[in-house]
Amino acid sequence: MSLPLKKIYVDTRYRTPDSISTSNFKIELPYTVEMPNNSTFYITDISIEHSWLTVETGINDTMYIRALSYAGQQQQLFDVIIVLPSQNYTGSTLAAAIQSSLNTQLEAGLPVFTAVYNANPNTITINNVQNFYFQILTDPELATKLNNTWTGPTYDPTNPRSANDLLRNYAGTSPVYGKDKGPYTSGFLDLQPIRNIFISSPNLGSFTTLGSKGEANIICKVPVNADFGYLVLCNIIAAHDFLNCSRQVLRTLEFHLKDVKGNYIPLHGGHCSFSIVFSAIYEDL
Repeated sequence: MSLPLKKIYVDTRYRTPDSISTSNFKIELPYTVEMPNNSTFYITDISIEHSWLTVETGINDTMYIRALSYAGQQQQLFDVIIVLPSQNYTGSTLAAAIQSSLNTQLEAGLPVFTAVYNANPNTITINNVQNFYFQILTDPELATKLNNTWTGPTYDPTNPRSANDLLRNYAGTSPVYGKDKGPYTSGFLDLQPIRNIFISSPNLGSFTTLGSKGEANIICKVPVNADFGYLVLCNIIAAHDFLNCSRQVLRTLEFHLKDVKGNYIPLHGGHCSFSIVFSAIYEDL
């Protein structure tokens, strides 16, 4: 049986009115398409505007600091959440934002912390000028709410929105810094938080892929190969890189663009486009 359709050109400029964003959108075909048995497809001709920022509100804008004293035994002084402004950063501007946010968002508003960018190793050093220890809490600690010992502002432990990836603050248990224990030094800064864009669809394909978090509806992975303000382009396909869409009825197609953690890519109104190419193979899929 011949294919009823060879190719669909998708562009978010022509998404449906009920689409949520240009990274969570639907397209409506002008007529219903019934795909025959042994139908396959792949995604190509991908063009995505790199319009997301280094720090994005609600995704990676938050740091969690715990201050401690040691008067014979460990005692908590205070817990604080700081929120970084959403924007693009260099190493030096990120250090300045961390220092400013730490000191202005503390309850007393005192200049307690310093943050310095180290250009050669591309790291940030954070220290305090007061006589106490501190920790920069890691995501694993936040997920368990530090055994319910967190005393700071309310937060969602299932989505801490943390900036730990930027600093490579990955350790399961955060070390203690300050006083005689020295300053905190980040890992090699990661100012490109999105390396790959995963295109998924809940109603196209046979759910035969498996993502890093167990997702089954990813239909394409797009490496981010362009800086902010430029177009991410991908036309690489392999002879075996097709997915089954046999006997599917197509009319309204839905697509999601997410990062590896499952966050929708914040395109800020930027557009994406790609082609869906259909083909038929005559073997069991």
